[in-house]
Amino acid sequence: MKAKKKDSRQVKKKLWENPEIIGELFPDEEWANHKGQGTLDQWTQHRNYAYIEKQIKRKILRKRLFTYTKYAAAASLICVLGWTWWSLPKASPILTETAAVVPAIKEVVVKSERWVYESNKSSKVKRLHLPDASVVKLFPQGSLKYQQTFNKVSRTVYLSGKAYFQVKRNPKKPFSVIAGDLKTTALGTSFTINTSAARRKTAVQLHTGKIVVSPESSSSIFKPVYLSTAESGLIYDRQRQLSTLLKTKIPVVMKPVASLTREGSILIMKNIPLRDVLALLSNAYGVNIQAADKEISHIIFTGTVNIDNEQVENVLQTIGLINNMRLTRGEENNYLLKKEIAARIIE
Repeated sequence: MKAKKKDSRQVKKKLWENPEIIGELFPDEEWANHKGQGTLDQWTQHRNYAYIEKQIKRKILRKRLFTYTKYAAAASLICVLGWTWWSLPKASPILTETAAVVPAIKEVVVKSERWVYESNKSSKVKRLHLPDASVVKLFPQGSLKYQQTFNKVSRTVYLSGKAYFQVKRNPKKPFSVIAGDLKTTALGTSFTINTSAARRKTAVQLHTGKIVVSPESSSSIFKPVYLSTAESGLIYDRQRQLSTLLKTKIPVVMKPVASLTREGSILIMKNIPLRDVLALLSNAYGVNIQAADKEISHIIFTGTVNIDNEQVENVLQTIGLINNMRLTRGEENNYLLKKEIAARIIE
């Protein structure tokens, strides 16, 4: 009898704490279809209470497991979000001190991260203008990459293919071209760089100014080369990390062919130094013609003079007019040719 009362109290307590279990164990349909058959004996009641208590324990255990699982999932989610937030880069304390400083710094950072990509898929040379006013002539099948706004200390561009650079001079911001494992740096000059993937070589040629060609990688055995002579350059073998200097082409100055012929009284002169012309006229006309050697040493004369039909004074005035010189006649057939400006100063 005591066992029955104990079982009854335990079952009632658990049902009171968990009323929703009654509906799950005893649906309304079963209550409606149940037919009372009188009172049960003590053993049957005890067995029924044990069964109900067992079912209640299972329901409570499932409910607790569900609750624990829900809380564990929520805690895991909070941990993941906290770790993610902690891993994100924090703003610098300097930038967060005043609201006025933040926008200006953010704008500079955004601009410095923007890159401009240019390519030339046509058959003609493409002319480009960089942010610093430098000019680039990009050859066909070439490509160029540069920052939309250069930083305050340097100007760096990346080249693939062939391009001609006319660099705007700025001693405070060196201009560098990264191309074919080389870094070509200049302050204000013009040069051409050509990379060829098929031959694995990079060619650099200087046109004006000065440049320094150095390896892009610090581990390269290639030593920096300083170029200061116009049309000098080098060819760099990227596979062997060796360079060959190009021989500077010395322009050949072609001297004009001089010729002097005489047909009777007619002198035909072609590319004759004026010093020799004046000596020839002095001898032909029997007069004394003088001129400062430093004023006529660079003058070449081409023309025809008829000694019988032309007066020496007229011939000299024509020569003076062509070369901006003034003729002065002295005593006893003496003539003097002088630069026009010098003659006026003397007067």
